Amino acid sequence: MSLIDVVFLGQFSNSLNVAGLSPATLIFNFLFYSFTALTIATVATVADKLRQDKDDEAGLVLSTSLMIGLVAGSIVGLLLQLNCQALLRLTKCDEVLLPIAAEYLSIRAWAFPAAIATSVLQGSFIAQRDSRTPFWIVLTSIVLSATGDFLLIRSGFGIAAAAWTTLMSQYFSAGVLLWKSGSSRVKPRWHKPDLDETLELVSYVLRLGVFYVSKTSSYL
Repeated sequence: MSLIDVVFLGQFSNSLNVAGLSPATLIFNFLFYSFTALTIATVATVADKLRQDKDDEAGLVLSTSLMIGLVAGSIVGLLLQLNCQALLRLTKCDEVLLPIAAEYLSIRAWAFPAAIATSVLQGSFIAQRDSRTPFWIVLTSIVLSATGDFLLIRSGFGIAAAAWTTLMSQYFSAGVLLWKSGSSRVKPRWHKPDLDETLELVSYVLRLGVFYVSKTSSYL
């Protein structure tokens, strides 16, 4: 999504907006990729349950992963809102670019829960050996994002338009994937998470998380 924003800002906006996108994207992507462990844990656990023909338990795992992702995503999004400029300064962002980058990041922060939910739901479909469903949904969201960028950035709305279209496309992806999962083999079974089940998933995430946080730290 950020690449689409770069393309259209480069074509229809000014160099300051393009430059401001870089530190904002760095912060967002660093935090988002740190949650890759949750997606991998979901794929592995759901696939294992399906291997044992325990479809209901697979649905419970998916719903627990989604709840963890939505809560964690909301917390991260709020922290981004409250500490936007401070985090951007850690990237050595030029003071001239700071308000531009902060505007983009503060809007994208609201999409963090949707970004994690999309990733978890994609993992659920992959565990079912269905890559076509998430492919077409994500492709459609990319087209929507590109169309929104073209119309709004070209009309002079700048970097804020890029952030809003990306946000809306991510919520579109999350919503459609959740809707499609209702007719898939692994249906989310919303429930109060069992403590043992949650701890098992969290321990898996933490072990993998150390690796992914260390890996993404190399890009800072």
